[in-house]
Amino acid sequence: MDRITVRNPGIGALIMETKGRRILVDAFNAILEPVEVFPGDIILFTHDDGDHFSPESLPEIHGRDIAIVGPPSIVKPILMHKKADIGQIEVLYSNPFSEPAAVEMGNVGITCFNTRHFNHWEPIHNSYLLEADGKRIYITGDSLMTEEQAEITGETDVVVCNLVDEGYLKGEEKAKAAIQHNLSYLLKVRSRGRTRKVIGIHLLGFEGTVDAEEMKRLVEGYGFDDIIIPASPQQEIFI
Repeated sequence: MDRITVRNPGIGALIMETKGRRILVDAFNAILEPVEVFPGDIILFTHDDGDHFSPESLPEIHGRDIAIVGPPSIVKPILMHKKADIGQIEVLYSNPFSEPAAVEMGNVGITCFNTRHFNHWEPIHNSYLLEADGKRIYITGDSLMTEEQAEITGETDVVVCNLVDEGYLKGEEKAKAAIQHNLSYLLKVRSRGRTRKVIGIHLLGFEGTVDAEEMKRLVEGYGFDDIIIPASPQQEIFI
């Protein structure tokens, strides 16, 4: 069975390399430097908040074998900035969560779930189950994984979740408390998600979250080797 390589270049962005193609999740936003794109790439967005989506950061992909997948809210900005042809954009949206939408792109299956953004914000928000190379990867985006989601998605190889503690983001909690809250949530995801690994991201390059190195040390200090905290944009995680 082939391995999938995952990197977290910053915030909630992911660069996933499968046997046949790359999947770039929330990688074109208002904070990170854009990455280079290649034929066969799938550009995937969870929602249109600036730290996850910025049409200005997208490369022009007209006529190239590159697809953009995301909720309906990303379509108009992409077209207004003349970044892609309408036929290169695959709109995915499901409502309710129990009735997901899905699309297949070569060796990659993408199932979309309509989920609620955490911290009481209400953009149109997608979470995704990706299936490639015999692996099942659930990406929560800026949503909390619930028992209902875990039941519907079933067993996975990895759950990737964004760690943003509301109290710390609003300046109401100290970092020490926020780190413990993050750990508690990671353990809930591990048990709810029936997953082999949990990857906690959104800690690199974002001022509203705790320090990635401190979070990593806490997890490793408890010996949770199935919970991974990327502490560098270059760190590769193999699935």
